[in-house]
Amino acid sequence: MGGWWTKEWKPLTSAEANPIGDLKQVNAADVSGDGPMVIGKAPLPPCMQGLFWMTWQGSGSCLASLGGPNGDGGGLSTGDLTAQSTGEWYAKYVDAVIPNLAENKPVYPVRVSGDRVWAFADKDSPEVKMTEQIDLAYFFVFDDAKNPTKADIYPRFLAKKGITLDWPWLFTFKMFLVQDPSEKTDYPNSVVWKRVSTGLGGKPGGPGREGVYYLIQVVDAEGKKIEPAFSQWVKAMNAPEAGNSPGIITYHEATK
Repeated sequence: MGGWWTKEWKPLTSAEANPIGDLKQVNAADVSGDGPMVIGKAPLPPCMQGLFWMTWQGSGSCLASLGGPNGDGGGLSTGDLTAQSTGEWYAKYVDAVIPNLAENKPVYPVRVSGDRVWAFADKDSPEVKMTEQIDLAYFFVFDDAKNPTKADIYPRFLAKKGITLDWPWLFTFKMFLVQDPSEKTDYPNSVVWKRVSTGLGGKPGGPGREGVYYLIQVVDAEGKKIEPAFSQWVKAMNAPEAGNSPGIITYHEATK
């Protein structure tokens, strides 16, 4: 079984997860512990808690949460990394999605169109519709369940399209916890992850260029806004690059 398309590959289907929720909007400045996003909390490791600004994404993805549980079901966004390294959980949610991945590696899947765990800077961004159509999820495979410092990231389509992306020589997605204070001098109070994408075997660009961006914690596990990161995120959401709805972000919310 090889390549990026195979009839034999069995995806985690949208039928096993709950339906994608409705699109909602909120003023970026109003995001807090009171909502509307799911806040990452314990038992997640501290470096995964809160809400994270995804930098330099234009009108696309702007805010992510590793929190849960939410309304997605299907093993998505459970809010507990340590519980997701057992044989039973792997057999149901991982083996068919990431073939040959060794058990006991902590895996955390997040749906991009998921229930209050991902937001976009502009509702008209092509990314919104595209991620809905393929029902995109990212499976984060961390190096440690209690003190993670890096993750390999596997994009997977949850829709019934029989498609997987298994060309590591073509591109790789990785994430590294920034531990050097000199690399996050602008955001000393935030947890910061560096997200690195390498395509066609080449090296990623420098900060702010294609291939590298940062996940910067803007809200903590208690729902408190972290400065100066939160204000800088709100400023970015009001910039022309953020699209046609300045200051307003778009997210999905499960139908109750």
